[in-house]
Amino acid sequence: NIHTFNRYYIDAKKKEKNKKTIKAILLATSIFCIMFGSFTMGKETKEEYEALINTGDTYVSNLQFEEAKKYYKDAQNLIKRESEAYLREAQMILKKSGADECLKYLFEKEQTVKKLVSTPEYYYIKGSAYFENKEYNEAREYLSRAVDIDNDNIDYARDYAVLNAKVGKITEAQNIISTLLSKNEYEDSVNYINGEIELYEENLYEAINSFEKVIDITNNEELKRKSYISLSDIYKDNRSIIENAINKQIEILNKAKSDLNNKDDVYITEALAEAYFANNQYNNSAESFNKLLDLGYDRPYIYRNLGIIYQYMNNFSRAEDILFTMMDKYPGEYRCYLQLGLLNLEREGKKPESSRNYDKVLEYYNLAVQYAPQGAQTSDLIPLGNSINELRQKGWL
Repeated sequence: NIHTFNRYYIDAKKKEKNKKTIKAILLATSIFCIMFGSFTMGKETKEEYEALINTGDTYVSNLQFEEAKKYYKDAQNLIKRESEAYLREAQMILKKSGADECLKYLFEKEQTVKKLVSTPEYYYIKGSAYFENKEYNEAREYLSRAVDIDNDNIDYARDYAVLNAKVGKITEAQNIISTLLSKNEYEDSVNYINGEIELYEENLYEAINSFEKVIDITNNEELKRKSYISLSDIYKDNRSIIENAINKQIEILNKAKSDLNNKDDVYITEALAEAYFANNQYNNSAESFNKLLDLGYDRPYIYRNLGIIYQYMNNFSRAEDILFTMMDKYPGEYRCYLQLGLLNLEREGKKPESSRNYDKVLEYYNLAVQYAPQGAQTSDLIPLGNSINELRQKGWL
């Protein structure tokens, strides 16, 4: 073609080619800039995410749980699909509010945050919550999964060994001890596991010695806490066997409260409240149960326990007030009406016969029957029902 030899045509083609080359360079540069910008933004977002979690962790270590929660929530909102912030909040809830609230949180989040169930921490935290609820088979199942995913983690291995001991799989627990001993470290964990093995084999005093040794030698706050709880449980479960067990339990729980960083551990506070009650130290028991409410550990049975304690102390008006609070918060809880019925039964019985009026007893009994799962045949309603029948026979109703 003649145009191919035309100088102007050749120059025009060169310019056109140069324009295409420049456009290609500009396009490639813009793509690189976009990609690099996205990478930079992603890196900065990840750094911000980690900084939020670290700040939350600092607040947790200082037991400032509400402040920590804010930072964990901000991290979750920043990267919704990442699991770490949810796991940290779950750990915080377990420490602050107890096992039931932790499990409720995890069941809710695992529906939307799919990455949770692929992490060993998820199974460890869930197993730990079941452990605190003394549901050892369920706890063992979840700890087994955590170990399967990460078999180098000492905390997972230690607690899995303890759960094996709890359910009688002693050989499996001892195998883990052998592994730990082969590393010439983890003396505190070995003693803790040995304590649980001794306990399963009913060697109570050997178990006590093992847990006391852990407390003396460990720098691990959580392991120390677990050992205090194990000691408390031994004294509680063996009050008829161990001399002066109830006072020893109270002593060890008070030592835990002074020794541990978290002075308001809900598990230890509740154990102490129960121990004080069993030892007829009603003022101290009421103080501990009220502390649980102050900490936000709001449960129907806490209110009823306080109502019973104040009734034991003959403080009927205080008992009634706390049961009214329970009724406002949990209007469908039949045990509230049962306890109000028992309270009024005792209070009226202390009055001169001419002043007695048992109408409130019948009123609260009927409400309890209305809400109770088996009506009047609900086992803990039967004694009050029998008292109602006696009142009728004597003409009081």
